[in-house]
Amino acid sequence: MAYLIERITAISDLDLRGLFDDSLAKMQSGSYHFAMAETEEQMFQEIKQSIDKFLDSGMVLQVKKDSKIVFISCGSLNGLIWDSTIFLAGKDSGGSRAYLYDSDWILAMNEFHKTMASIYSEMRYPHIRNQSAVEHFDTMMATTVDDDRFGCSADDSNEDATYSKRNITGLS
Repeated sequence: MAYLIERITAISDLDLRGLFDDSLAKMQSGSYHFAMAETEEQMFQEIKQSIDKFLDSGMVLQVKKDSKIVFISCGSLNGLIWDSTIFLAGKDSGGSRAYLYDSDWILAMNEFHKTMASIYSEMRYPHIRNQSAVEHFDTMMATTVDDDRFGCSADDSNEDATYSKRNITGLS
């Protein structure tokens, strides 16, 4: 499987709607706080307005897996800090999100972040509200320990166990 990760300045409503629909149950369970929205359409419009703002004057990362958009992450840029406030993880062409734990996904993200050093050197996740994000990052770390393509081991320590921020400069 091939991953293409890029910074984007536009996304079609159709692609955004697919990602939103795949992510809605997670968002409603507490991973995202909707300010005023009550219906699914209002929730979509709220997310769309936020993403449109970040497309115009922030940072939006898009991931394609085998040519299908499966993930976006977006937020504001403050100096060299990217505050990633929204992410949508859609299903791949097989109907799965297992790619989020794939070594190739992690390597592709790692390589992409290194290319963005002039845009951001630190990522913060100010809206992480529940354990699922911590569990996701713990699983990613376990995957990298088991894959010799990464330069880390089980003895490596985490400086920020809450995962509220990630220093890009530490990637190797």
